[in-house]
Amino acid sequence: SSFLVFLLCLCKIGCFGSTQQISSGDSSSSSTATPPVLAPVALSIFSQYLQVTRGLQTDYMLEPAGSHGVWGLDDYHCLPFYFGACQLIQNDGSIPEEQHSPSCIHGNNLLQTKGDMYMYLGCIRYIKSLKKGVPFFESSPMLDDISHIPSWTKVSTGLLRLYEGEVLDKRPVVQHFMFGNIFKATWKASQKPREAPTRTFLNGPDGVAPWAQGAPPGNGGAGTMPPTRAPWAK
Repeated sequence: SSFLVFLLCLCKIGCFGSTQQISSGDSSSSSTATPPVLAPVALSIFSQYLQVTRGLQTDYMLEPAGSHGVWGLDDYHCLPFYFGACQLIQNDGSIPEEQHSPSCIHGNNLLQTKGDMYMYLGCIRYIKSLKKGVPFFESSPMLDDISHIPSWTKVSTGLLRLYEGEVLDKRPVVQHFMFGNIFKATWKASQKPREAPTRTFLNGPDGVAPWAQGAPPGNGGAGTMPPTRAPWAK
């Protein structure tokens, strides 16, 4: 994800082509790369990035973060599946008919011949090369379930929601992003801060939580938790 943000910043300053200005409604505007610019970047530069990272993972036997890999898709990656699904959406008739359905990933001949051309197929081929002799539905149950979805459009939509929910909405992940003038942290909190409950069932349904009780005599400020005496002070 950090590498993707780096590529986005390069796109926004025009390293890969022209950008367009978008007004934010508060008398300020920002530049963003157009889809014709972003698509080649995702399919060319990011594919080379995958080659480098896979080489490092294999040569140095790097283990993935977490015990279940990256959200059940791959041991290390999530975005390549989304990019690959978008690439396989048949809009202009350029995609061969045999690849119109996500179930085509079960054809080993297709993976070998088209894996270098289509990112999604290349990702599946790489997984199968690492987990030889294991049935695909056992080694990659989520990817196997995705293969039964009727269209690549629905696959890409679901993978984007997965990435947003499991990556962009997770503070332990986004806290490592580098924010600045190009990539700004301008979002709002998605939920209100949690508050401690004022009722407790410890002393019945009408019991009041200790921290919600009034302040004891001599202690300023209502709503504070009463002091707890040490056992030896009884």
